[in-house]
Amino acid sequence: MPITAAQRNDAEQRQWHAAREVTQQVRLVAGPGIGKSKTIEKRIAHVLEVGAIPENVYVISFTVAASAELRQRITSFFQVQRCTR
Repeated sequence: MPITAAQRNDAEQRQWHAAREVTQQVRLVAGPGIGKSKTIEKRIAHVLEVGAIPENVYVISFTVAASAELRQRITSFFQVQRCTR
């Protein structure tokens, strides 16, 4: 069953809230395909924009494969951001 536009909008709003949370640590728990990796990309961009030291930013995942994918996605995200500025 496809999700509705309202459900998609609600999910995107929750992702942005998680990405901009003011606490130092945020834990994302959700099923597959919900947008956790995209939210992590946004979170890292946000904390770096507000002055975090890159060497002090850590992302932890449950598997080596997921960690490798996140590393690649985050690197790609920042390369795209750099090109659009």
